[in-house]
Amino acid sequence: MGGGDGHTNKPAITIAMTIKKYLAFYAAIGLALGALCALVLLSPNPVAGAGGGRSQPSCITTTSSFALVGNQVSRTLLAANSNRAWARLTQARDAGGSATSTVFLSTDEGAAAVLNAGLNLSTSTPTLETGKETANVYTGEITGITDVGSTTVYVTECVYQ
Repeated sequence: MGGGDGHTNKPAITIAMTIKKYLAFYAAIGLALGALCALVLLSPNPVAGAGGGRSQPSCITTTSSFALVGNQVSRTLLAANSNRAWARLTQARDAGGSATSTVFLSTDEGAAAVLNAGLNLSTSTPTLETGKETANVYTGEITGITDVGSTTVYVTECVYQ
């Protein structure tokens, strides 16, 4: 058998070809599943911090302004907005990169900011981020007052459409 007697081992060839077909089929399925998993795992979460991949309407930057904060009277830096995706309050810096004074913030609805109380913007914490897409999920009013003279706070807010 084999060599030159005209007999071939057809069952072995058939089994080998069948195995190759199955391997190719399962390899194709594996590649397709791998690609699908990569798409799902690498796609961006439409709302950071919302969890569960839940989608929200997109947000647009609706406010980008400067607020002058004085040391005599508390003023509203950001009005309450239940559609706030995020807001960023950043204290202005001098030419050397230092905050010019400390800004004290209040997140008590309707309450004035008070010196040496609440949150603050300073050299060590120059920015506050708040809203539904941040770790600080707060959409209410923010008021501020400074300890010396006056300073500027940059306010940017992004709201859902």
